[in-house]
Amino acid sequence: MIRKIFLIVPLIIFSISANGQGKITEELKKNADAIILEDRQVFNIIDDGHAVFQQTMKVMILNKSGKKYSVMGTSYDPLTPIKEFEVKILGPGEKKARKFKSSEIKDVSYVSNFSVFEDDRIKYVDPEITTFPTIVEFSYEQEFDGLFIYPSWSPMAGENLSVLQSTFEVHTPQNFPLQIDSQHVNKHNVSLVNGRTVHEWKIENVSSIKGREKLAPSLISNFPRVKIAPRTFTYENTKGELDSWSSFGEWIVGLNEESDDLPASTISEIRALTSKASTNLEKAQIVYQYVQDKVRYVSIQLGIGGFQPMKASLVDEKSYGDCKALSFYTHSLMKAVGVKSHYALVKAGDSNYSIKESFISSQFNHVILCLPEIDQDTVWLECTSQSAPFGYLGDFTGNRKALLIDKGQSHLVNTTNYLSDDNSFERSTKINVSGTNLSSASLETVAKAKGYQYDRFSYWVKLTEKERRETFLKRYGLMTSELIHLNIELNKQYPSPSVDVDFLLQVNEYAKTFEEGGMYPIYPYADEYSLPKRYRSRTQPFEIKYPYTDSDTLYFNLTEGVELKEMPADIFIDKDFGKYRLSFEKVNEQQIKVLRILTMNKGIYPAELYSQYYLFWKKVLSNDHQKFWISKVEKNEQSLDN
Repeated sequence: MIRKIFLIVPLIIFSISANGQGKITEELKKNADAIILEDRQVFNIIDDGHAVFQQTMKVMILNKSGKKYSVMGTSYDPLTPIKEFEVKILGPGEKKARKFKSSEIKDVSYVSNFSVFEDDRIKYVDPEITTFPTIVEFSYEQEFDGLFIYPSWSPMAGENLSVLQSTFEVHTPQNFPLQIDSQHVNKHNVSLVNGRTVHEWKIENVSSIKGREKLAPSLISNFPRVKIAPRTFTYENTKGELDSWSSFGEWIVGLNEESDDLPASTISEIRALTSKASTNLEKAQIVYQYVQDKVRYVSIQLGIGGFQPMKASLVDEKSYGDCKALSFYTHSLMKAVGVKSHYALVKAGDSNYSIKESFISSQFNHVILCLPEIDQDTVWLECTSQSAPFGYLGDFTGNRKALLIDKGQSHLVNTTNYLSDDNSFERSTKINVSGTNLSSASLETVAKAKGYQYDRFSYWVKLTEKERRETFLKRYGLMTSELIHLNIELNKQYPSPSVDVDFLLQVNEYAKTFEEGGMYPIYPYADEYSLPKRYRSRTQPFEIKYPYTDSDTLYFNLTEGVELKEMPADIFIDKDFGKYRLSFEKVNEQQIKVLRILTMNKGIYPAELYSQYYLFWKKVLSNDHQKFWISKVEKNEQSLDN
């Protein structure tokens, strides 16, 4: 993982301070759990390598739900020491705020979910609040020796938080090159004070945004925010420029050059392993498997190591490394066997995060590897996984921009673009209806999951047989059924890896039976899907995170003595966000074929379309829960037919 620099990131990223600079209106209280009364943040840039940050804030906690906004603190490391730190609290009816003692301030190591080795620490206070409203005050000062990432101003930390007043000042030397990216902030003043340039942003009387509605995208895009970045910087005795993505890449190239020291013995070993490979694709696959077998992922966030990979020789010796180290190690191995590859920075995680291309800055948190010339194609490798198929990224790093590091010409490129047909789940099921017991049926099924849907099932292979069976039956709502056979295999074949599933299931009480016949569900997997929450007055857009297609082909095999007299009508629904098709075919007297295809389109859709989205799913589920009427055929009827 790429180093996270917590410049001014309190545990809750919001700001507060003051004795009522303005009036708290009913509008500010509406839907609010807390109100930022006053906040002032000042970032004083001395030069391209040194700065001082100061913040004073005051927040009013209105109720129990607002307590999350009372946690005050910030992170630091050896390059960003905290010089002053003070927290006070004022309860209802109290006249003087109580200052927290040094013994009440917690100072702990910051070990994230990603990192094992970090030099970041967190200093914070988590007040015990039982009465409301309570006011919490916070102030601190922090110095910076080395600047690559500048602090951003996000005065609204989250939902149900109002702001009475918040300001952000950036003081720079005259003509200091500063990049600015802002949203939902109209007041930006620039002035000259004592020979220095002062930028000031301010918001006042901003009402809270209510809690996120189901399926709504992140609310961050609705909050006021200002991001700043340098054009030139000094960090840990290195200098760099951010006037283009190419210059950004040059700094990374310089950091990486020191790590390119793969041992001669390892070079000989990997060349021997690939000596019989006839193509670069074969060589690359051998190298990737070698890396997966040899090393494991351990995140390291120490000093400039948060941006610079470990030396390839050290990864080779220790058999571990973080995303930077493992990607560069793989790059070194590819280089040793003559396969061209590029180190690439990417923002992993939320697939709807978009790189701001005009704002040249570190917008990345992960490193992957790009092979640009493999069998007339581009292959992307996730080097931190010991189990990912060759060339598979999935939704963690697929469908987004990455910064391709290439000496003299680093640039933004697209990673693998997974479309709905790529993210497919195809399933074929034989449903064998018994003439002697119409209440049950056997299901013989084979299925294949690809693209993003690969991850829906790939973890199943790691489960015990008991866990796998329980997970399977619960997933399909078939806990009363008898699972006779279940097999799951990972097919990692490039370029289209899949999870292959086959099973045999005896479903008890599959049909509701009567003397004359039975009502049979046409789609045994209807419980895989659920109806989205209904909103009578939707206010927020909704999001489909990735495109996908689910395709089912079902064959109802009827034995002698039963028949289907009436075929349901075909259904087709076509909307901007998705399509649904359900069709029926009578193959012969003993077999009915049902085809069901559901395709959903990735996107963020306006709130006005949500009612259509809800009705779409209501119709889908209604049709999925249809039933066949399968009749018993009397013996005399059969003889007349004969």
